Amino acid sequence: MRLARNLRGKPFPGWAKKASALLSSKRFALPLEQLPEMEESFSERLEDLSPLEKQVLVERHLISREHAAKGQEAPS
Repeated sequence: MRLARNLRGKPFPGWAKKASALLSSKRFALPLEQLPEMEESFSERLEDLSPLEKQVLVERHLISREHAAKGQEAPS
């Protein structure tokens, strides 16, 4: 899920601290996954995808390049 709007009492996703965003994600992921409309879908955390998997999603126009790049950490 990509939350693009405010939730009452929660910071806007782009401004939320990582811990707050993670809590919101956990709170809503399971109920959304259990909807009948989601029966044949799958979910995966963007942070858990490889760069190649993210690129595939970009090329299929499922996520933006900016969304794919967000949260990528520089190699150490």
